[in-house]
Amino acid sequence: MGRGGICDQLAGGFHRYATDREWRIPHFEKMLSDNGLLLEIYAREYARTGKPESARVARATAEFLLAELRGAEGAFRSAIDAETDGEEGAFYVWSRAELDAALGAEDAEWAAPLLGYAGEPFFAGQRYVLHLPKPVEQLARERRMTPAALLEELAPLRARLLAARAGRPRPLSDDKLLADWNGLAIAGLATAGRLLGEPRYVESAAAAASFLLPALRPDDGPLRRSWRGGRTGVAAQLADYAGLLYGLVALHEATGEARWLDEAVRLAGEMEERLRAPGGGYFTAAAAPDLLVRVREVYDGAAPAANPLAGLALLELAERTGEERFAAAAAGIVRSFAGQLARAPEGTSTLALLARRLARGGGRPAAA
Repeated sequence: MGRGGICDQLAGGFHRYATDREWRIPHFEKMLSDNGLLLEIYAREYARTGKPESARVARATAEFLLAELRGAEGAFRSAIDAETDGEEGAFYVWSRAELDAALGAEDAEWAAPLLGYAGEPFFAGQRYVLHLPKPVEQLARERRMTPAALLEELAPLRARLLAARAGRPRPLSDDKLLADWNGLAIAGLATAGRLLGEPRYVESAAAAASFLLPALRPDDGPLRRSWRGGRTGVAAQLADYAGLLYGLVALHEATGEARWLDEAVRLAGEMEERLRAPGGGYFTAAAAPDLLVRVREVYDGAAPAANPLAGLALLELAERTGEERFAAAAAGIVRSFAGQLARAPEGTSTLALLARRLARGGGRPAAA
């Protein structure tokens, strides 16, 4: 994925999904939720393996979030559209003539096998989506270079392509600030900053949380789902509590600042009061006169299911506060959805992760 066209090889960040098995041709929308989650994954993979390529992709994703999705308030916009003037991918794709014009014929020829446009055009019959056809280590070895030296030589060419692309009409952005997606971005940035030694990422996560928490609680009331231009949206749902909780505990781990733990405890209490379901787990939405049925969601979709994501955050709270009630609530989520986990494990992977962490002693106080 990090080498493919699904990843923007110039500005960083991931498009929504790939339409081919080689990961070369994406649906070009860029979503905050995807990039927050993938940032955390690549940062954790680097911490686990020490592979420089994982760190490179993580940093590029973080820089994309800060450059293109961060709003003036410090929090993060929801998405960048796939289309420009009704044409899918127009901002991102290249003809060979455009590449030659941006780089010069000689540099364009040198970069062709590195950026995936040496063969026939494969997008809409006449254009390319830039990608790395082989791992960086292999590309470097074929040229008798180190990976670092190869990336250093590519950097000015990428910069020239990025400058040329900047002159094109840009796709529109969805500038709503969503609680749940911002929580995932806060978690990704805080985790990446901590694991990659990048304090700037942690600071940006803290800035987003500092704006969102009061903005989404007008008059210090219950959490709201969204904010745009000074106006808040509907009441928060479980995904909003779960996402923000997940971000706040990651921010506390990265900074050690008590205020983030205090905010997480407050949010968990509000979630418990408004959404707790008898028998374990949480309803998607609070009770309302016009709500005929209250449902509980456990199946993963484009983002982790809200119930097990909340459970993962609650386990972290239990470990950090020493309060057993948070671990008990997380265990209740697993018990209440055990049947779904047994019947459809492929659709409940976040629940499986929560169950595994509980089985391994997750939720015990950090001192223990």
